[in-house]
Amino acid sequence: MEIVISLDQSITKTGISVFESNECDDDFKLIEYELFVTKGDTEQKIFKTAIKLQDLILKYRPTKVLLEDIQLQVNVSTYKSLSQLQGALFFVCYGMAIKCEIVKPSVWRKGLEIKGKNRDEFKQKAKEYVFNKYGLTVNEDIAESICIGTYYFIKENKA
Repeated sequence: MEIVISLDQSITKTGISVFESNECDDDFKLIEYELFVTKGDTEQKIFKTAIKLQDLILKYRPTKVLLEDIQLQVNVSTYKSLSQLQGALFFVCYGMAIKCEIVKPSVWRKGLEIKGKNRDEFKQKAKEYVFNKYGLTVNEDIAESICIGTYYFIKENKA
């Protein structure tokens, strides 16, 4: 059995999805999803998100964690914080001997045929994709984490 945790991480809100796949067939299923919200200064938020990932790894014992790649922001300070968060999450995975894969937003969107002209449109299309595939009405952060995990399994021919 393969367990994969996928994250659409940010400093304040992180969409989390957990998937399970039977290695004997091509099927996979979404077994949990949630929105993790942090409070405090940037360093506290990064620490809390890293601890949350550590707790998820201990609970589910995944074979892999998927993180959404960061993109250059208009605000350099935000980009720096997202870089630090990504590094902290990668460090947690590495320290717990869990494979970690960074997935570019443009790659998972293309793989799921999610098209849009701007950030808001991409996020809305992700929510629509999740509703159409899973029958779930979720916020944009959870939707994107579900899309990242779904893309991974489609790429691995488990769909």
